[in-house]
Amino acid sequence: MLGVEIYGSPMIASWLNRDLGIAGRVVFIDTKGHQREELVSLSDHPLVIPQLAIHLDRNVNESGPVLNKQEHLAALAGIVKKDKEKNHYLERLLKKALPIKELLASDLFLYPLEKASVLGENHELIASYRIDSLGSVHAILHGLADTSVPTIDTIKMAVFWDNEEIGSNTAQGAGSPFLPQVIERITLALKLSREEYFRIISRSLCASVDLAHAMHPNYSDKHEPRHLALLNQGVAIKTNAQYRYASDARSTAAIIALCLKHKIPFQRYVARGDIPCGTTVGPIHANLTGMATIDIGCTQLSMHSCRELTGAEDHQSLIDLLKAFFNESE
Repeated sequence: MLGVEIYGSPMIASWLNRDLGIAGRVVFIDTKGHQREELVSLSDHPLVIPQLAIHLDRNVNESGPVLNKQEHLAALAGIVKKDKEKNHYLERLLKKALPIKELLASDLFLYPLEKASVLGENHELIASYRIDSLGSVHAILHGLADTSVPTIDTIKMAVFWDNEEIGSNTAQGAGSPFLPQVIERITLALKLSREEYFRIISRSLCASVDLAHAMHPNYSDKHEPRHLALLNQGVAIKTNAQYRYASDARSTAAIIALCLKHKIPFQRYVARGDIPCGTTVGPIHANLTGMATIDIGCTQLSMHSCRELTGAEDHQSLIDLLKAFFNESE
């Protein structure tokens, strides 16, 4: 059994009874005596977190599985036949994949081995692990890569933050000073003044791209009835009176104008007033930089599940919108 620790806020029950691989970063001394850092993915020896049988949990279908994060989530790796096999199982797997002489440290995670797939008669749905928010990353990359040659007075930039699900307060998270430092260093390289740096910030617009909750057909009462966000009905523009999303009238108007100009479908997302919504890196970024920010994204079902669902047409609409966003500046 391998002990695991929860990262972020997953729907834990969705991880039960699935084939799981191990992936992440490994730092080690190699067989030639050099310190190295490598990424690794171990899929040949899947793990599983087996669920308790219904015979031993008679109320599971009425009350749901109640899972203790310490007691119930250890992953089953295999059956021990010899005492010497009890220890260093993970290290043995890593040594099969890498030329490790001495394992120094690692950042390793479990991930589902089930491949992504398309669903529906016309392949209109996408099912996969970590659509939230790798779907956004994919769309942003395409939007930036497919834009025209940069103009002399525009800086086009894409930033992919880590640790959003645990608050972003890390060296690689949105709460770090990394982005304003990078922008300032660009202005220094261009021999611009401090005043010109602040002007750049005040004239800029950031699109914070994260997923939104699609209306769940089995739980329609969980959604704001006047603003039902639906799958494949366009990019969701997200607003919240408590600024859990960074959108305001000005930033929202800029994005809607782009949608209307390029005939890109869009819809508005607002959470129910009695169900607090999640948040994104948008407000963190806006607070840290003072830059105007809009929160947008595709709608999806089963957010934070081991297997999420989104609309293929929405994803293409998001790519189209981001192309327009990078191509046009005021």
